Amino acid sequence: MSSSVFRDWLCERPQAVLILMHGLGEYSERYDWAAEEFRRSGYAVFSGDLPGHGESTGRRGHIQRFDDFLDVVDEQCQRAEQKYPGVPIVLFGHSMGGLIVIRYLQTRYRPGSVPKLHAVLLSSPSLQTTVQVSPALMRVVRTMSRVSPTLLQSTRIQPEDVCRSAEIREVYARDQRILHKVTVRFLDEFFRAMDAAVAAPVSVEVPVLLCQAGSDRLVSAEVNKRFMERLNAPQKRYKVYPTCYHELLNEPERETVLTDMMDWLRKVDIPSL
Repeated sequence: MSSSVFRDWLCERPQAVLILMHGLGEYSERYDWAAEEFRRSGYAVFSGDLPGHGESTGRRGHIQRFDDFLDVVDEQCQRAEQKYPGVPIVLFGHSMGGLIVIRYLQTRYRPGSVPKLHAVLLSSPSLQTTVQVSPALMRVVRTMSRVSPTLLQSTRIQPEDVCRSAEIREVYARDQRILHKVTVRFLDEFFRAMDAAVAAPVSVEVPVLLCQAGSDRLVSAEVNKRFMERLNAPQKRYKVYPTCYHELLNEPERETVLTDMMDWLRKVDIPSL
C-alpha cells in the first residue's frame, strides 16, 4: 500500500466516479469546491494527498520512484470498484496529476484493467516545465539522487505563477501543507517521467479532454498541444483558456472551466447503469 491519504466526496447512485490526482506540492483539499460541484452533478469524487504531500505518511516531499504515484491510481480504481461496483470511472489530473494520469495510461492501462474507464480529463498537465534546467544541473540532480536522495531543493514554484487570484496566492504562500521543497530523488523521478511521457507512443481507447491555461507560467502549453496532436483516441479535445494561469480551477474563469468539463463529459455519453 502507498503512503497516500484518501479523501472522498460521495453521493448516492453516481453516474461515474471521478478519480482526482492533484499537482506537485499541493493536496486534495484544495479541490473541495470543484469536487463538491462534481458531486452535486452526480459524480462521486475519489482523491487524496499523494505520497510525500499534504497529510500523507512518509517523508515529506520525497518519493522513491514515480511509480509510487501510479500505485495510488491503482488503489483508487480498486476502491471505486469496491464502493460502486460497475460504475464508470473518469480519471482527472491537474499538472503533475495530469502527468501521473498520462504515465498510467501509457504504462499500466489496458482495456478491462480499469473497470469501465470511460474518459480522461487533464488540466494543464506537466509534460515540460517552463523553468529552465540546464543539462549540467540535471546531471547534478541525478547524481545526488543516487548518493544523497533526500537532499531538499526548492520547487521554484512562486505564488504569483499559480493563478491570478490575490487571495489564493496569499494562502498558497503561507499554507503549511503546501510543499515548497522536494528531494532530489523526487525531482529526478519527476523529470524522468516527463521525458518518458513525451517520448512514448500515445494511444488510448477512451475520450480525452485537455484543458490548458493559455498564459501558463509553469508548464509548456506548446508541448501539451503537440501531445494532443499526437494522441490517438476515439475522441479528443484541446481547449485553451487564453488569459488563465496554471491552476484553471482557481482562476476567475473557474466556473466556465468546470462547466466545459461537465458538458464534455455529457457529450462523450457515459453509459447508463
